[in-house]
Amino acid sequence: MTMFIPSAWTSNGKLFAVVLLVVVALSLALGAASNWLALIANLVIALGLAPSVWLARRAPVWRWVAYGVVAGIVIAWIALLFTAL
Repeated sequence: MTMFIPSAWTSNGKLFAVVLLVVVALSLALGAASNWLALIANLVIALGLAPSVWLARRAPVWRWVAYGVVAGIVIAWIALLFTAL
């Protein structure tokens, strides 16, 4: 007899999306005030937060936070480039 074990993909996907949106929203909000401020914030997140969060990617829940931070950094840099143009 097989037991159905519900997957946590839905809640983990939501966690990933929330973290991604927070990082991108921070970059866009700071970019609206000053492109230099957004550039500094992106550098602080990319150089300070991402490596420490990336080390926690093997933990079951924290890996989704790590993936969200990394994806958010990539999208935030792309958004910063488009708002700077």
